[in-house]
Order: sequence, then C-alpha cells, then structure tokens
Amino acid sequence: MPVELVLPDSGAQAADTAQQRITKSAKLETAGKKLFAWKFRLTQAIEPLSEREMQVLNYLDSALTSEDIGRELYVSVNTIRTHIKNIYRKLGVNRRAEAVDRARELGLM
Repeated sequence: MPVELVLPDSGAQAADTAQQRITKSAKLETAGKKLFAWKFRLTQAIEPLSEREMQVLNYLDSALTSEDIGRELYVSVNTIRTHIKNIYRKLGVNRRAEAVDRARELGLM
C-alpha cells in the first residue's frame, strides 16, 4: 500500500512561523516583566533599619541564638525577637538566612 506524504503549503508554514514568533515574543515579554518586577522589588526603597536593627542584623549572620544576641547587646530576648521581626518585615523575608542574603544584596552588610 503506497504512502502519500502531504506537506503543508508554504503559506501554512509561514502562518505557523509567525504564530510561533508571536508566542515567543509574548513569553519573552512576560519573562522580562517578571525580571523587571523582581529587580524593582529588590532595589526599591525599603523602610530603613534602625541603628539597633542594623546591630541585630549583623548578629544574624552568626551562630548566636536570640538569647545570646540579647546578652551581647544588654537587652531582653523579647526585645531581640521584636527587632528580628521588624528586620524580616522591612526586608520582606521570613528566615535568618534570607535576611542575611537580602541585606547583602542591598549592600547593608
């Protein structure tokens, strides 16, 4: 039984190619917007950290516990926890390592 090979005409190929280019362009535009939004979030003006929050932030890169940091700075552990909570909020993070990474990205450390 003979097999007939049917090729699309050049107009259909051109239409597919144009559609593929449009799709690629839209995907690149979306990726570009996401990258821009990420860079904007990273570089936008954050609420400045207080002097004490900056001191606590520098301790977050160490192995010290909140209790140890409190002893070093002569304040209660609850005060340290409040400072840490404020640092996280201002930097838009949820963990110590994230806070340290974000602070480095922003040139705070």
